[in-house]
Amino acid sequence: MIGALSAVGFGAFLLSCCVVGVRLLLLASRSGRLAEWVIAVAILGLGPLGYGQLFGARLLDDTHLQLAVWLTVAAVLSISFGAGLLDFFCWRVFRRGSNGGRVVVFVMIVLLCLSTAGDAFHRMYHDLSGAGPWFWLAFALRIQALAWAAFESLRYWRMMRRRMQIGLADPVVTNRFLLWGVGASSACVGFTAGLAVRAITGMSVTQFPATNLWVSVLSTISAVAIWLAFFPPPAYLRRVRASG
Repeated sequence: MIGALSAVGFGAFLLSCCVVGVRLLLLASRSGRLAEWVIAVAILGLGPLGYGQLFGARLLDDTHLQLAVWLTVAAVLSISFGAGLLDFFCWRVFRRGSNGGRVVVFVMIVLLCLSTAGDAFHRMYHDLSGAGPWFWLAFALRIQALAWAAFESLRYWRMMRRRMQIGLADPVVTNRFLLWGVGASSACVGFTAGLAVRAITGMSVTQFPATNLWVSVLSTISAVAIWLAFFPPPAYLRRVRASG
C-alpha cells in the first residue's frame, strides 16, 4: 500500500515537472525571455530528465547494468544542471543588482560542476550507487539551490502580501510567489530527508516505508504547488482574486 502511494506521489512530481517544463519551453520560445528558458530547463533537469532517469536506471540494475550506469550518470548530470540553472534563476530574478549574489551563484555553479563531475566519474568506475567523496557535496549543493529558491520566493510573497493590503500588488502574482516557495520548500525538505537517510543508514530513502511515504507526500505537495504557480486553472484564479 505504501509502495503504491509513494509511486503516485513520485509520479505526480515527475508528471507535473514534465508538463510545466515543456509548456514553459513553448512559452519561452514565443516570448524569447531568458528567465523562462532557464526555469523551464531547470524544472525538466531536476524532474523527468534527472530523477525520472535515475528511477529508470534503478529498474535496470539487475538486468542491464551497463545501460543503468549510463542512465545514472546522465541523471546525475541532469539534476546538477537543473540545480545550477535554478541558482542562476534566483540570482537573475531576485538578486540581479547584487554583486554578492553574482559571486555566490558563480561559486555555487563552479562547485556544482566539479562535484558532479567527480560523482559521475566515481559512479562509472567505482560504485554505481554513489556515496563517493564528491557525492555529498553535489547533493548538498542541489539542496542549496532549492533552499535559495524557496527563501527568495517566500520572502517576496511576504513583501507582496503587505503591498497587496494597501492595493499596490496583484493577488494572483502574490499567490504565485507563495506557490513557488511551497513547491521549492517541499522539494528541498524531500531532498534533505533523502540525504539524511543516506548519511545515517547508507541506504536509499525508498528502502524505508515511513520515510518513503513522507517523501512521497512532499513530492505531491511540490507537484501541485508548481502546477498552480505556473498554470493555474480559471476557477483557482477566481478564488485567489476574490480572497485578495
